[in-house]
Amino acid sequence: EDFTDLRFDFFFLQPMDGPSLGANTAAAVDYCKRNPQWRLSVQTHKVLGIA
Repeated sequence: EDFTDLRFDFFFLQPMDGPSLGANTAAAVDYCKRNPQWRLSVQTHKVLGIA
C-alpha cells in the first residue's frame, strides 16, 4: 500500500523464503488477489530445487 502512488510499470510481490514459506506464500497470493495491480513473483530456481 505504501507503493501504490509510485509510478512503476509493474508491481511484483514475492513470498519470503524460510520456515514460514507456506504461510508467506498464502499471504502473498491473498494480497495479489485483493490487489490486482500486484503480481506474484517466485524464484524459479528455488521452485525447481536447483538453488
